[in-house]
Amino acid sequence: MDTDWLIVFVAAAFGGAIVWVAARRHHRRQLTALRQQLDKSERAREYSAHQAAQTRKDIDKLRREISKIRRPAAPPTKAAAKPDPDPAILSEPPPAAPAVPPNGFADTMPM
Repeated sequence: MDTDWLIVFVAAAFGGAIVWVAARRHHRRQLTALRQQLDKSERAREYSAHQAAQTRKDIDKLRREISKIRRPAAPPTKAAAKPDPDPAILSEPPPAAPAVPPNGFADTMPM
């Protein structure tokens, strides 16, 4: 009689140990997969941060180049700003304004 309880106790302890080992193994595999996923996402984050920094450098470089292009080499003089008008243009009379029909609208329909 006393041995029956001992057998049940040993079987329960052995079964508990097997369940504990199986659960530990399962969770260890899950932790390993999660660590790999975390490492992969961390590498992707570092790569995107590096790309963003490189893009910012490129943008700054392009802005400097644009500001150099937009900046005039020398301030314009009054002579360069306003060229003398051509005397041939001034001697001709201005063209006459086109006649407007009596209704006030230009003829836009092809005939």
